[in-house]
Amino acid sequence: LRTNLLANGDGAPLPFAPLFNPLDVGLGLALCWAMLWAKRQEAKALIAAPPLVFLWINGMLARSVAHYAQVDWDPDALWDSDAMQVTVSVAWTLLGLGTVLWATRNRHRMVWFVGAALLAVVVGKLFLVDLEHLNTVIKIVTFLVVGVLLLVVGFFSPMPPADPVSTDSNEELPEMEESP
Repeated sequence: LRTNLLANGDGAPLPFAPLFNPLDVGLGLALCWAMLWAKRQEAKALIAAPPLVFLWINGMLARSVAHYAQVDWDPDALWDSDAMQVTVSVAWTLLGLGTVLWATRNRHRMVWFVGAALLAVVVGKLFLVDLEHLNTVIKIVTFLVVGVLLLVVGFFSPMPPADPVSTDSNEELPEMEESP
């Protein structure tokens, strides 16, 4: 976590490439190893994997913006960067979209709610952060991209049904009375 937050991913003399720089390769391998270990141990630590992957992706996004948009590797500079705000909005929407699509296909209702919560955070971010920080053209483009992605969610990824309530086969259901 500390390395992901503090290191800018500069692997000089190698050029920077998101996901394929020494820092992100190392962090990705460490996450994979930790998940495999937790799975083999049948440990509850496996539940920490999605938040850790989310943090890793956000660190990768920040490093990419710092390198490609020539933004200083500084929390305040990154926060004030239009490129960072747009990147986070679109990336989080894509992550939320992927999560709800996966959850719908695999009928995991709770995972669907996690993806929907991330999408709600993006909508809140659009209104509370992006409206204030972004210039007009970038603001419009960001709202349009996120809006189209949210339409995709609504069309392709309805909420999975709740698990049906199981009834004991020995009990009979009460009969309904007919109304006159």
